[in-house]
Amino acid sequence: MCFLSTQSTRISSTLPFFFKYIQPRLEEIIQPLHHLTPLEKAYYERMMTFVFREQLAAKVGGKEGLNNCTADLWNMPLASKKEAGNIYTDLTISAKAKSKDINGL
Repeated sequence: MCFLSTQSTRISSTLPFFFKYIQPRLEEIIQPLHHLTPLEKAYYERMMTFVFREQLAAKVGGKEGLNNCTADLWNMPLASKKEAGNIYTDLTISAKAKSKDINGL
């Protein structure tokens, strides 16, 4: 996975304002991404891909029934949702446990 950096954002500015105010804030946001575990990286990539596709679909639209937009999930038949992997059915709870004495059942 190619992580972001202030150099990869292609902000070409020689103004002191950028280096004094913008770059430190960007580094503060981007730096934690460089220390993710493989599982966290996979989750982050998947979530950002989802967010990007949702924003793109919201701006430019999408074809109905192609499973590329959250709104499609409401309108799709159950069989299509299962086929696309957008819904899980017949799940069961294998064990219940309280996280604390005051929580849960």
